[in-house]
Amino acid sequence: MVLEAPRSAGVTYGDDLYQGERLPTAPFIPASVVLALGYYALPSCRHMFIDDAWGDLGRGLGRLTFLPDLVIEHLHPLAGKASRDPGYDRADASASEDLVAYLAWRDDGGLAADLQRVRETLG
Repeated sequence: MVLEAPRSAGVTYGDDLYQGERLPTAPFIPASVVLALGYYALPSCRHMFIDDAWGDLGRGLGRLTFLPDLVIEHLHPLAGKASRDPGYDRADASASEDLVAYLAWRDDGGLAADLQRVRETLG
C-alpha cells in the first residue's frame, strides 16, 4: 500500500484505529524530505506534537496521503489499548513544553521556513 502511494515527496500514513485521518501518528516520510529539513522529529519537541508537525508539513506541501486500508494500530493508554508506564509518564511530563514549542514553530515562521526549505530542495 505504501509503495502504491504517490511517489512525490510528502507524508503518507495509515489508520491507527484511534486518530484515523485526523493525525499521521505513524507517517512514512521520504529520506529526501528528512534530509532537506535536517531532522525527522521536530527538534524543539521532546515527544508530543511531532505527528501534528508532519500533518502540517504534508498539508502545506499539498502532499499528505491517508491510506485507510493500511492499519498501524496506535497502542496508547489514551486509546485504552495500553497500560501507563514510565515512558508515557516521561512523555506526558513534557506535553505542555512540547505544545508551546510546536505552536511557536507552526505560528512563528518555523513551518513556513521548513516548507520553503523542502520546496527549494525538491523542486
